Amino acid sequence: MITVLEGAPPMEAAIGALRASLLGGLDPEAGPPRSVVPVPHGQVLLMPAHRGSYAGVKLVTVAADNPSRGLPRIQGNYLLLDGETLTPLALLDGIALTSVRTAAVSAVAADGLAEPDASRLVVFGTGPQGRSHIEALRCVRPIRDVVVVGRDAERTRAFADAVGARSAARVT
Repeated sequence: MITVLEGAPPMEAAIGALRASLLGGLDPEAGPPRSVVPVPHGQVLLMPAHRGSYAGVKLVTVAADNPSRGLPRIQGNYLLLDGETLTPLALLDGIALTSVRTAAVSAVAADGLAEPDASRLVVFGTGPQGRSHIEALRCVRPIRDVVVVGRDAERTRAFADAVGARSAARVT
């Protein structure tokens, strides 16, 4: 088995791959159903998928108390399998994968819907999704002004500074 835990693909490549897949007929809603399993301290989510010669499953845990322990609230991995033999091929960081995939899909949508010269972006949140959405949307539009809105003013300012953005009023 090949284990891959770091080094997500470049965002432009992810956007191109998802654009080609969606235009080629990929229907994310047609995939197998997800399972949400309640456990004493949160949830375990199982997200199976298959396409072409591959199958896989993302296993994600959600533990609300983890931040107080110094751990991420959401953690996970994606196990990629050979579609015919179901032999494991790779183990991917599920959170990194989701951050790239979700932002890339948003960029494909924005590329089809937003004005070609759209240059202002407002991002809600200061987590991995916020960071990857800024990166992805900068790939498809000439973004010059980014405003970040978050719950924690200090964290929002730090995040905005790190991504070259402005911070906005706190959301409660």
